[in-house]
Amino acid sequence: MEATSLAAGAPRIKFTTTHAGATTARGLATPAAWAAAVAPLTCALDALAATGGAPVLPDGAVAGNGALVDAAGGLLVSRSAKAAGVAASPADVVRVVRWDARTWAATYETPPVGVPPPATADGGVPRPSSDTPLLWAALMGPAGPAAAGAGAGAGAAAAAGGGGGGRGVTPTPPPDGGVARARARDGGGGGGGGDPPLPRRDAL
Repeated sequence: MEATSLAAGAPRIKFTTTHAGATTARGLATPAAWAAAVAPLTCALDALAATGGAPVLPDGAVAGNGALVDAAGGLLVSRSAKAAGVAASPADVVRVVRWDARTWAATYETPPVGVPPPATADGGVPRPSSDTPLLWAALMGPAGPAAAGAGAGAGAAAAAGGGGGGRGVTPTPPPDGGVARARARDGGGGGGGGDPPLPRRDAL
């Protein structure tokens, strides 16, 4: 579905983003601290690509994304429009600090000063993955890690396949402005009816 959307000229990111500048969060504000914090996520992204879960889409950038809850209470998210054929680096991660399901908007920070910015496929400031609504709902809940229960907190992680091999997930914007519903789909893009809808996070 995402490949079809991109081929038709639609943007990858279908929600509003606000860049709050380079992060100054405690434990993340230096290049070395940032690199250490995002290392599990960049390793996971490389593994996703190696196993076929991050195919190249019609816009020339890869699919397949992931997220990790950091110790300061933010959501470390793989950036959108990552170039194909290169290993993930600390510059390929941004930090989402707020998600507003009512307005469908994300506020995020880029890596700290001293981390060279990556070359993005769209030529702009790196922005969070188009899977951010789903990743936030899965790991943060409607009001952050505390509301998400024991499954959230530092170290909790999720990955979303990109439609090649493996299993992908796509966020479905809720018509009533509530918490995003997650809809599972077959990553192969072929036949089959897919899986039934996952329950709303706020119903768990």
